Amino acid sequence: MKLYLWLVTALLCVVAPLNASDVIQSLQHDIKSAQAALNKTEKQLARENSNLSRELLNSENAVLLLRKETEGVIRAQDEAALSIEDVENRLKQWQQQSQYQTHLLTRYLSESEITPKSDDLTELLALAKRSFSETQQRQGLFYQSEVVFSDGNTHQAELIDIGPFTYFKSDNAAGLIDKSSQHNEVAVLLENAHDALTQLKDTGSALLPIDPSNGRATMSLKQQESIVSHISKGGVWVAPILLFALFALLISIYKLVQLARLDKIVPAVTERLTNLNGEHSTLKLGIWQTELVEICKRTPIGQLRDDSLFNALNEQKKQLDNLLGAIAVTAAVAPLLGLLGTVSGMIETFKLMTLFGAGDPAAVSGGISEALVTTELGLVVAIPALLCHAFLSRKVKSHYHQLEQCAISLSQFNFNQNIELHKGAA
Repeated sequence: MKLYLWLVTALLCVVAPLNASDVIQSLQHDIKSAQAALNKTEKQLARENSNLSRELLNSENAVLLLRKETEGVIRAQDEAALSIEDVENRLKQWQQQSQYQTHLLTRYLSESEITPKSDDLTELLALAKRSFSETQQRQGLFYQSEVVFSDGNTHQAELIDIGPFTYFKSDNAAGLIDKSSQHNEVAVLLENAHDALTQLKDTGSALLPIDPSNGRATMSLKQQESIVSHISKGGVWVAPILLFALFALLISIYKLVQLARLDKIVPAVTERLTNLNGEHSTLKLGIWQTELVEICKRTPIGQLRDDSLFNALNEQKKQLDNLLGAIAVTAAVAPLLGLLGTVSGMIETFKLMTLFGAGDPAAVSGGISEALVTTELGLVVAIPALLCHAFLSRKVKSHYHQLEQCAISLSQFNFNQNIELHKGAA
């Protein structure tokens, strides 16, 4: 029995490894078969996807063609249904467009010094193309032409187009031409450019100076004006604004001098008088403080003294506030006069636009800028006047407040008649 069990166990140990190896080989074979099937399926899907994409593209192109045909049919139906007025309006629009294009081409040819023989659009296009090609061929080549200098004299010179710049070289001068002008006007004269242009003509290469602004910087310097010429553009309304400015300036100077010459307010007058009471002593006070003290010496404590002090303070306040209102009026009236001048200038500008049209933006903008000069001048006068009025008012209020405090402290003070006062600063 034991021998039988041993033989069965040995047989199982031999058979088990053989079965495991078969299983592994079977699994590997199945995996390879599945992978091959997957690759085949993927290739088939790729072919089908390519065919479907091609069919989709053909369908989209067909849809686009059908859409264009539909738009053409709809446009033809709409045009067939147009009324005579709509046809005339469309024809008028086409004519206006043609006139606009003809005008642009004629202007371009006139700047190129070419005179067309007719207004035919086809001929104008041909001339414009020829002029453009000649201009391109002329780049880097010298050619003869007349240039206009700033003094108005014309001189024969050699010109050359290099990129966006046009240089000129005459007998004793060289520089850049203003390309926006129709008569080769000199934009700027360049030092050492004459020798450089001569070297460029002789050798074909040279180091040329350039103006990055292409003459605009020089033009800006020419347009700078003095203060007098700038103010004179404002017209007739500049005169009252300047008169108000002079008026406010004189009053401000007068008030500054007046406030600077005021006597300083002596503080704690009642305490100083108490220390001097009972003795034959003197106290130096300002003119207005002395007036308040004299009122208190003449008048006993009561309503009469208070009324007298109140009247004296009102008179002093009136002197302090005198002419300050004129500065405030100047600060208020000057901008209104500037606005009035602007409105008047705008009315004149619109009159010119009505007569001559708004085809020239430079003329319209120039009129508007001149009209705004009065507003600018009004603000220039009003702002300092307002600041000066605020400063002087603050000084006046401070001085009057000190006088008022002095009067309040003196209203209940019992004076000794032996006290003597001297007018003047303490």
